[in-house]
Amino acid sequence: MKPTIKAVILVIMMVLLCGTAVRGDTIEESYAKAKLYLFDKQWGKALDVLDDLIKRYPDQKFDRPFLFYRAKSLIGLNQLNRALTDLEEFVAHTTNQTLKQDAIVEMIDLNSRLYKQFKERQYLETALKYLKEKEKFIRYYSALELSYLKEKDVASKAVPVLKEIVRLEDNEELINRAKLALMRIDPRYLQETARESDMEDALLKITVYDKIKKKFTMEISIPFALVKMALDSLPDEVSREFSDQDIKLDTIMDIIMEKREVFKMETQESIVKIWLK
Repeated sequence: MKPTIKAVILVIMMVLLCGTAVRGDTIEESYAKAKLYLFDKQWGKALDVLDDLIKRYPDQKFDRPFLFYRAKSLIGLNQLNRALTDLEEFVAHTTNQTLKQDAIVEMIDLNSRLYKQFKERQYLETALKYLKEKEKFIRYYSALELSYLKEKDVASKAVPVLKEIVRLEDNEELINRAKLALMRIDPRYLQETARESDMEDALLKITVYDKIKKKFTMEISIPFALVKMALDSLPDEVSREFSDQDIKLDTIMDIIMEKREVFKMETQESIVKIWLK
């Protein structure tokens, strides 16, 4: 009798398990589960579901889009090269233009991360390629990303697109970002832009007040386009204080340029003020 009971229980368990598998085996349910795992940042579980979906429905991996979301899972797991492979394949085949744009942005970001890690020029090719993209959002994104490179020979390739932003766009925030990007590459490029604005005539004012001597040790006014030269001329004591407090000059310029606020920093010996006039 006991074997029969065990057999019945085993059969019931198998039916229940099979029933669960069938109910959860539809493409819609699995796809929804994968996206939920992604939302919860459960990258491994999302990857398992998406691997299974791609294996079972290979003809739908672009339009669903399983491949794009698998790349997101791989990024979460820091498997960046595998993610790039998926993104490249997705971009080459998908008809979903919105997700295609998102995938290209992910590719540019991933290549940038990989370049910073390995310093291999091959990782710069994606951003350089998309400088010629017809879609201006992608073109602009590539140019802004390249502007952060220390290798100015490569970063300078973004200059024509950045000048295009300054010359043609109406969004002031975007224009200011492009101007900052031009300054990162070389302040002289900003002087070459044809667009007229209040920034071209603005003066950057920097004062350094010595609290011990009780007098100003620096008071300068220079064209905003030469801002990098002015910031590089700050006294060593002030520059060291910036570094100690983890203050970045780009951040200072964002505050001054976008918010038009006076930047003020006080050290044990000095008071520094930077603003536009």
